[in-house]
Amino acid sequence: MKNLLTKCYIESKLTLEQFKENQQGVTAIEYGLIAVAVATAVAAAMVVFDTQLEALFTRVTNAINPPPP
Repeated sequence: MKNLLTKCYIESKLTLEQFKENQQGVTAIEYGLIAVAVATAVAAAMVVFDTQLEALFTRVTNAINPPPP
């Protein structure tokens, strides 16, 4: 019985050490946080510069397809 408990302890310790050393999940979380920060910055810029962006898009649209006279 003592031998079985020792084997379980060693196996669980090795598994926990491998899990602790695995960096793939951490990298994915970091990229996710960066994506959220960029999306938040873009949304905030769209709110702050709403009228300027609308005027810019109107000018570009009129340059591509001029309104009828």
